[in-house]
Amino acid sequence: MGRKFRAFRVFGLMGGYLKKAVLSLLSYHVKISFKLALGVGD
Repeated sequence: MGRKFRAFRVFGLMGGYLKKAVLSLLSYHVKISFKLALGVGD
């Protein structure tokens, strides 16, 4: 039981890091496309 719980906690931490990474990538992508759109608008 204890080992399973520990593995589950590690998995949860990994999931949290993945979420953060995906969110930062998304915001970065949005910023770049926004800049491109503004550049095209000029």
